[in-house]
Amino acid sequence: MPDRVFIIHGWKAVPIEGWRPWLKTELGIGGYMTIIPEMPDPVHPDLGAWVAHLHKEVKHADEHTHFIGHSLGVPAILRYIESLPERSRVGRVVSVAGFCGDVGIEDVAAFVSEPFDFKRIRSRISEFVCIYSDNDAYVPVAHADIFCEALSARRVLIPGGKHFSSNDGYTTLPAALEAFTRKLPVPAGA
Repeated sequence: MPDRVFIIHGWKAVPIEGWRPWLKTELGIGGYMTIIPEMPDPVHPDLGAWVAHLHKEVKHADEHTHFIGHSLGVPAILRYIESLPERSRVGRVVSVAGFCGDVGIEDVAAFVSEPFDFKRIRSRISEFVCIYSDNDAYVPVAHADIFCEALSARRVLIPGGKHFSSNDGYTTLPAALEAFTRKLPVPAGA
């Protein structure tokens, strides 16, 4: 069975817009089974419903299960990973304009109101890559700093990238494809 990649959209978004369909096609060409689930009520998202939906869609997570999230999709992925049973592992996680604290939007506050258990999350992922812009109107680049420290994230800064949304003109996002397909480092002693 090929590795699976789940692309999780953000607040007020749908699976078929922006760069997500392009990325699904590109990953498919690379041999990945790519799923873009439609998250429940993206206009008024509920944390419990989104995490439950991820459990339903993913079914069994392992090292061959990867995630790419945009904006609110990132804290949803992190909450999902926190909720996995002990000793569970997933593969790579790519964050595109993701956040882990208050961004001043009441509709998404519940996703980040409690602190993340970054130690637990870090123990369950192979690698975390965060893609940010220096002029995102919604997510300050300071969230990348938090991810870098807490999750040993690799950071990709795209000058002038805004929020990487369809409203910003994004129908492709080569940086996300490159961040995901980049070879994982060989573990010491392997």
